[in-house]
Amino acid sequence: MTPRQALHNKRMEIAYDALCKAAEAGEVGPTNIELSKMCGYQEGDSGAGASNLLQSLVRQHRIRILPATTHFRRRLVEIVATGKCTANPPERKKKPKAAAKAEPSKSVATKTPPSDPVGYNDPRLIAALEGVG
Repeated sequence: MTPRQALHNKRMEIAYDALCKAAEAGEVGPTNIELSKMCGYQEGDSGAGASNLLQSLVRQHRIRILPATTHFRRRLVEIVATGKCTANPPERKKKPKAAAKAEPSKSVATKTPPSDPVGYNDPRLIAALEGVG
């Protein structure tokens, strides 16, 4: 085993232990960035190292990754050996929408139609029609 493989295996065990503890306690699992910090990846790592570790654990059939139902971009992790699962992350609070403006918008849909949309009251048209008839 190369030193690189040994380091990967050590990091994988750290990540697996953290996920097992969270699942056992019924807590929300750590994010990829949190796992990266636990496993000793560099500060600038955006969680990609932890993502690779999780995929290795999935390939070894030690964990299953399930989508979280309450939070976008979070996951539930099931520990295959015990059947326990990390908790669903709490639902995010939605930001309040900006207050509605007092004036209605000037969009096309809210404009009132003109009283003469086709131009029937155009004096040139009236003069031309009077000359015909």
